[in-house]
Amino acid sequence: MFLWSVVRRATELGNKYIDFCALRVIRWCMPSEEMQASERSLTMLASGSAVMHFVAFTAVGYVALESITYGAVAGVLSALGSFFFLPWFIGISSVQSDDGDQIPFAEAAARVPASTQLGTLGGGLEAGSVVMLALGFATDGPNLLYGIAGGLAAALVIHLGWSMLVNR
Repeated sequence: MFLWSVVRRATELGNKYIDFCALRVIRWCMPSEEMQASERSLTMLASGSAVMHFVAFTAVGYVALESITYGAVAGVLSALGSFFFLPWFIGISSVQSDDGDQIPFAEAAARVPASTQLGTLGGGLEAGSVVMLALGFATDGPNLLYGIAGGLAAALVIHLGWSMLVNR
């Protein structure tokens, strides 16, 4: 119980620090008055998000499932997904906000400089990592083979679905 309260408090402090650092990075990377997202700033935000996803999923694997390896593999899936998905999704949001939300999602995705295929794959990998953790909780113990297979299967199904939705 004590360990769980320490982990929770560390997570709260970490989130406050990350929010502070993210605001500093955004202000440093986007010096213009209009706050346009540059490729450099999106890569930095995606990298920071990927590191935090890896740490969080590894911690969940260690604390809840008692398998640091299982958590680390789920963390790698989530980190890769976050790194690919975040710049693409922020780019779509930027395109839609510039046009007053009157543009369809598929057309906004076509205007984004980030790769749509990598963005949809990233979203699938993030969801796949959650499926991997769910399989670890649902079975008697975390089985790395079943977890990886289930996580990658979910990632590919979601990637395929999103790719068809955005006509890519």
